[in-house]
Amino acid sequence: MSSEYVPTKSEKKQFMARAIELSFIGSCEKKVGEPFGAVIVKDGKIIGEGYNMMMLESNPTSHGETVCIRNTCGEHKTMELAGCHIYSSTEPCVMCCSSILLTG
Repeated sequence: MSSEYVPTKSEKKQFMARAIELSFIGSCEKKVGEPFGAVIVKDGKIIGEGYNMMMLESNPTSHGETVCIRNTCGEHKTMELAGCHIYSSTEPCVMCCSSILLTG
């Protein structure tokens, strides 16, 4: 019998802080668009990150969450992220929520 990993309150704060940090990196340092960032976590470790790339890529679907999902799936050669948690610097839009559901 396997049990699903449950992050502690401290870990949740750490993951959310990283998502917020990525939003600032994207908007302030890289100047790629609005400040939105996200991380994907599995078993207490960040396995993927992303931030808004809409302006840089001229792509309206390159929200922080979708970039994070794309990066994670590409790096891990999978479209299945079941058992993972996503932390976003803001409430995901309908498109991002759909992308999250497609991978779970």
